[in-house]
Amino acid sequence: MPTVPVEELMSKLPEVLKKAQEGETFIVTQNNIAVAQILPPQPRRARVPGSAKSKLIFMADDFDDALEDFAEYR
Repeated sequence: MPTVPVEELMSKLPEVLKKAQEGETFIVTQNNIAVAQILPPQPRRARVPGSAKSKLIFMADDFDDALEDFAEYR
């Protein structure tokens, strides 16, 4: 995994981003200390309607009631 100092990153940003799009990962350093990581974009998964159907989802009966802290604004 290549490292790129912050100072160099400013001048090489287009090149680094192009390589990241191609799948390469970079560590950005400042004073020889890792401060950030540039990762390739992750593929988006397609949304599937009804995918939470078998999950247990609970919503309290008073979910949309006003909070006591805001009683004076009712």
